[in-house]
Amino acid sequence: MFLCAGATSIPAAAVGVFLGGLLMKRYKMGLLSASKLVFVSSIVAFIMSLPVFMLGCENGDVAGITVLYNGSKVETWGKQQLFSSCNADCSCSSQQWDPVCGANNITYVSACLAGCKSSTGSGKHI
Repeated sequence: MFLCAGATSIPAAAVGVFLGGLLMKRYKMGLLSASKLVFVSSIVAFIMSLPVFMLGCENGDVAGITVLYNGSKVETWGKQQLFSSCNADCSCSSQQWDPVCGANNITYVSACLAGCKSSTGSGKHI
C-alpha cells in the first residue's frame, strides 16, 4: 500500500516543484510573491480536496454486531451477540474473522456463525 502511495505522490510532488520553479522564474517572483503563491496554492488544494470528505459508504449489516440474526437492528451498541439459537450447538469460535455473505444480504462473522454445517475454502473462495 505504501509503495503505491509513494509511486503516485512522489512524481506529483516533483511536477509541482518543477512547475513552481517555472512560475517563479517566469514572473521573477521574490520572497513575498513566492509566499503568496504558496498560500494561494494551499487554499486551492484544500478547496479541491473538500469533496473527498463527502464520499463514503454505508456500513454493511453484520449479524450479531450491527443487526440481530433475525435482521432487526441492534439497540445497544457495544453489546455483541455473535451466538444465536441457530449456531449455539456448533462450537463456533468467536475469535475467527472469515466473513461470509448470506442470501439475506447480512454478513456473518464466519460460516460457522452463519449456521453452516460445513464449508470449503476460506476468504473469497468459500
